Amino acid sequence: MSAGMLGPFATEGEALDRPEVRAICGGQLAAVLDALDFAADELRDRVANCGDCDAHPADLCGTCENRLARAGGWDTVAGTLRGQQ
Repeated sequence: MSAGMLGPFATEGEALDRPEVRAICGGQLAAVLDALDFAADELRDRVANCGDCDAHPADLCGTCENRLARAGGWDTVAGTLRGQQ
């Protein structure tokens, strides 16, 4: 990935050169941020209620380790988008 990019997201200058990049603005951005927060929270709730582990970092099952990593990824994307507000 080039500097200033996170996955499919691009800086404003990079977006001009990439037809596959779409803009999110106004109410759409708020909805996307809400969805990312909800998704991350849902994954963390599943970890907290997992019957296969104690929801403690030292005792997580593989599925919950993956869930927490994905939740962290959603948090990173939301943080990047919030920086663009």
